[in-house]
Amino acid sequence: MKFLGSEDLSDLIKSLAQGSEFAALSETILKNIKKSCSKTDCIILSYSHSHGNPMSTQALLKRFAAEVPEVPVFVMDAKFSLSNHNMVTEYPNVIAYGQIGHPVTKNEFALLLKKLKEGEIIREKISSLSAAEIKKIGWSIKIDEEVFKDGYSDKLYLGEMRAFINDLKRIIDKIRPIEFVPDYTKNNPILDWIEMWHTHMHGASHYLDPNTGLQKPIDKKEITKAREIFSSKRTNPSTQHILITGETGAGKTFIARFIHNYYYRACKKEWHKDKPTIVSCPELQGNLAVPTLFGCLRGAWTDASTRVGYLLESYNGTLFLDEIGAASSGIQEKLLRYLDYQNFRPDGWSLQEGIFVPLLVVAATNQDIKKMAAEGRFREDLYHRFMEIKIPPLRDCRDYFEVYIDCELQNPRTNNGYVDSITIGAIETLKNYSYPGNFREFHRILGLAVEEARRMRVKTLIKEHVDAAMKQTGVLN
Repeated sequence: MKFLGSEDLSDLIKSLAQGSEFAALSETILKNIKKSCSKTDCIILSYSHSHGNPMSTQALLKRFAAEVPEVPVFVMDAKFSLSNHNMVTEYPNVIAYGQIGHPVTKNEFALLLKKLKEGEIIREKISSLSAAEIKKIGWSIKIDEEVFKDGYSDKLYLGEMRAFINDLKRIIDKIRPIEFVPDYTKNNPILDWIEMWHTHMHGASHYLDPNTGLQKPIDKKEITKAREIFSSKRTNPSTQHILITGETGAGKTFIARFIHNYYYRACKKEWHKDKPTIVSCPELQGNLAVPTLFGCLRGAWTDASTRVGYLLESYNGTLFLDEIGAASSGIQEKLLRYLDYQNFRPDGWSLQEGIFVPLLVVAATNQDIKKMAAEGRFREDLYHRFMEIKIPPLRDCRDYFEVYIDCELQNPRTNNGYVDSITIGAIETLKNYSYPGNFREFHRILGLAVEEARRMRVKTLIKEHVDAAMKQTGVLN
């Protein structure tokens, strides 16, 4: 380890960082900071450097930030000063401000050394706390604003789950691309197309406009387009689909969005859906379960009106069937036919030729679907139409937990600018919990902790906020 620092800190640094190289900042070094400091692991600066002239400290920090922004700077002060703290921590490469001789500073410097050795420096920033509160905290980890510019980023959030994501990408890459066609809903409502095509195939010249209830003449040009769109000859039965399994709250919906984005990355057209259509299978119950998913036509039963259905709404996109283990036998039967032939017939569709619907089906469950299939509680032939991948639980992801915390604190649904930093103690408390509810429970606890910080009108999330959140959820007594 190589350190540069103020001469008056040499003995202190040598005692704290035993076995490391230490060189005092000198006029020679300061003449060419970029060359002299570029291979330094850390700069330890005394606030009283250059005979206590505060402008000299600020000038040095400006030069370090401009010329060697990749080198972390630790500022130590003889006596804690809130104004000094606020000034020095404005610089992006200042990772901490501490008081010389304070036990918290000593402990955090030891942690800094550990992070330096592991190459895992996470930058620090505390804002607008009282001197007493900052003394209590010591220093904290900065939330990197570049981590999630858009609030949610699949790549960084999932990139740490290397083994899982690499397996998932390999599965998606094996899927034969679906034959896509332009979106027929661009110029005409989808209900018009269904009514027009079905009526035309029965030999009529007029169809009932489902929006106005009036009879309209069938346009031959539109029928030509409809024939191309609805033709079952465009099926691609070799297309495979994905089943996501994992514990409750493990992030199956989030993974479904990742699959959608990754699958369509190479063939994205203006008519492709931006996000998957999410359907909760436990909510599809009763007589309307099948029509809700697969649609129906006017006259299918008494008082029935034409309904598109979620599957047709997902045309040129992804249909995400959450908790597929709860799907009714009727839904399973029709879904099996769709997966085999890539077309389906809504209730009341009297034509032998079904409707062609190009899309990717992603299903998810927290149940042992293979066991359910073996016991006859789920169609075994339907189970084998999917390629299965299991999401690891959150407790298996502790090694990169800081990434998840950074991610969630950049998520505007959790932290809409309320806090801009989090302490080491808060992070350790979050890491040490087992999270039986996985990401869903993690999101809730962190969201409550942020709300606690907002209630106290502080910008740094501390251990006490996390403890309060855990008490609210029943984790702590």
